[in-house]
Amino acid sequence: MFRVRRQFAALALTTAALGATAALAAPAHAAGATARVVGGIVIIQGTTGNDSIDVVQSGNSVRISSVLHSVTSGGAPCVQLGAVVSCPATQLSVQARMGSGDDVVRVTSSTIDTTLIGNAGTDRLSGGSDRDFLDGGPGNDFLSGNAGVDSAQGGDGVDSCTAETEVNCES
Repeated sequence: MFRVRRQFAALALTTAALGATAALAAPAHAAGATARVVGGIVIIQGTTGNDSIDVVQSGNSVRISSVLHSVTSGGAPCVQLGAVVSCPATQLSVQARMGSGDDVVRVTSSTIDTTLIGNAGTDRLSGGSDRDFLDGGPGNDFLSGNAGVDSAQGGDGVDSCTAETEVNCES
């Protein structure tokens, strides 16, 4: 009888330990996107899930936020301001690299060149008022360069593009 109780207790402890390990190994996308500066480029790294990222230039800063996940600063010169990351607008360009989810990236009020990469999924990429390069990747994407001289590359799938130069865009 006592032997069965000890075996049951050992089994319960093992189950609890495995549960704690699984919780610690939760997917990285739960943490949200990150924003950092590398070589004069503001790099926004999306998650492997769905993202909705807003990039707004306000005065001498570029502010990055999300309505789906948190956005975290990857370090100086970007700073965390609550749920928003602020990076200096003196950088050369902004590059957003999304993961494999259905992503939305909107750039507004920006006079900085942008590169938006959607990767797999149904992505909606919208550039700012300067030169933009939009790459939807695989999936049915909606790419809009807005103002400036823009390039859009649809990739595999049925893609809708609005840009001065369009490649692999069906409409």
